[in-house]
Amino acid sequence: MAKLFLRMYTPLPRREPIVSFPLELEAERVEFTTAKNAGFATLKVTFASEQARRRAYEANGLTRAIAGVKGREHIELWAGRVVWEGQLTVVERTNGQPRSLDAEGYAVALQERLYRPGKANPAQLPAREIILAAARTVPFIVLHPNDIPGPTATYPVKDFHELPVRDVVEKLVQAGDGDGVAWSYYVWEGPRLVTVRHEEPGQPDYVATRYEERVTFTPMLTRVTVQYQLKDETGNQASMRTPQLVNTALESDVGRQIERIVEAGTVTGLTASRYAAYLLGHYAGPVYAAKVGKNGLHGFGGRPVVPWLVRAGQWVQAGEEMYVIARTQFRDGELEVELGSPWPSEAELFRNLVSAVNRLQRRQLPLSGGRW
Repeated sequence: MAKLFLRMYTPLPRREPIVSFPLELEAERVEFTTAKNAGFATLKVTFASEQARRRAYEANGLTRAIAGVKGREHIELWAGRVVWEGQLTVVERTNGQPRSLDAEGYAVALQERLYRPGKANPAQLPAREIILAAARTVPFIVLHPNDIPGPTATYPVKDFHELPVRDVVEKLVQAGDGDGVAWSYYVWEGPRLVTVRHEEPGQPDYVATRYEERVTFTPMLTRVTVQYQLKDETGNQASMRTPQLVNTALESDVGRQIERIVEAGTVTGLTASRYAAYLLGHYAGPVYAAKVGKNGLHGFGGRPVVPWLVRAGQWVQAGEEMYVIARTQFRDGELEVELGSPWPSEAELFRNLVSAVNRLQRRQLPLSGGRW
């Protein structure tokens, strides 16, 4: 197995080298995650307390580098290629010695800039063009038009004026094209922004050999109305609702109505309508999810798997089902993978009760808290 290196640079876009340090998985504790609608998500490195490792930190300049951080330093895990990257958020020290560091992926950095469309912009643009224009306001995000194939539905540009870039991307990705097929976005190495339409491929990236499956029936809906806030030119907001959409076939199957009014926050009527169509199609049946046990993946055709290279957005075959990876966690040299809809923890379930809007942003049903 290749050796992992922790690399620290000055904040993007400068990216000047500060230190590169080889990690020992038997000594340092390394934990990082990837997730849908994020890409590289979180990283935590806990440093060893043994005297020999402390001397190594000092000899390699790690102690001095961590003592001099100012925040937002660019962090990479490296093993012949970028395994994870993001920006420094937390440093902990004991008696001047490094104890741990935390970093977050660059999807969070999209929240730092506001999208202000130019006056020369067309009144309406396809969603992918709005995403590209908004992301260009973040100077260190790498953009390739082929990385943003959609969504392609058209929206009024002015409706996204002065929204944080991440909100623009999330709203358009959530709305999709109104055909019931989910989209998601990722910020990978570069940092490079990509959007993905999640259609089942002919061949998976991996095959699960040890896994648990879960089928959730409560999210099924037969009638959907989306409630949203519409902002006028003076900045005033009015509460609006889309017409109720009905899945008559599902009502016939289950023998009754299952209806929800879903809060979508401040969006356009067009976005809300497409979001309602997406919800009705997506919840026309039960939600399937699976959790793969530690190191329970194999490459398709029996190829070995490098655990730290498995990412959210890839596809896994578990039994007869094909799932998209919703979240990965690499911890202490082992990999855990959540497929389909992530399994919420008790803390997440509690937070789901606080705000329906926050649930939607995390791709969860507003009332049940189930993932979608």
